[in-house]
Amino acid sequence: LPPFQAHAPSLTPFPVHLLTGRRFVHQTAFCLHSLARVCPIPLAVEIYDDGSLDATSAGMLRRLSPALRIHDFATLTARLDHVLPAGRFPVLRERWLNYPHIRKLIDVHAGRHGWRLVLDSDLLFWREPRCLLDWSAHPDRPLHAEDCAENYGYSRPLLEKVAGGPVPTLVNVGLCGLQSDRIDWDFLEYAAATLIAAERTSYYLEQGLVALLVARHGRAVIAPAPDYVTMPDAAEIAA
Repeated sequence: LPPFQAHAPSLTPFPVHLLTGRRFVHQTAFCLHSLARVCPIPLAVEIYDDGSLDATSAGMLRRLSPALRIHDFATLTARLDHVLPAGRFPVLRERWLNYPHIRKLIDVHAGRHGWRLVLDSDLLFWREPRCLLDWSAHPDRPLHAEDCAENYGYSRPLLEKVAGGPVPTLVNVGLCGLQSDRIDWDFLEYAAATLIAAERTSYYLEQGLVALLVARHGRAVIAPAPDYVTMPDAAEIAA
């Protein structure tokens, strides 16, 4: 893949955040390259190492853009004791060790400020993502994609009990924008502990936790479904 297309330096960049590792770096590169091709402004990319990025993988990503920033695993690990001390957040810290998906929440948002948009590496962009660009320019509520089916990992009655009210449907965190300094980490510790104690661990815990955050905020921007695909059918794949 060639480097990203150059833009006028006066343009305000579009910031995006991705968690990745050596096994997924090719997906991350294609995701970012497809986004850069259709984006009318430069990307400001921040990569979060899942612990497996090696020099070759990191070099592949850095070649796409000199502005791309990689948060290495050692640095991310070292700051954990400061932003989420294990004595206060034992469940979140245990999940951080054994459930890498939750690092899209913790590593990107914990101890940080402002709104941040996280992308999954398996996304591809075919047209200008106007909804994402508009949200990024003037964020005032969370943003998420819409799933093809509800996948929160836990029963709705339990989720609503933890949330203290209705939980939105079909939240998908393949696209997820949250305000870092508004995230209540004590609530997430309580929520994770309660969900796991009642119905065990789940692959979808991270998505369930984000659904709870959206429920507590009260409103969200839902990225329009035609802008992305969460479950392509055979005809679309063949085309």
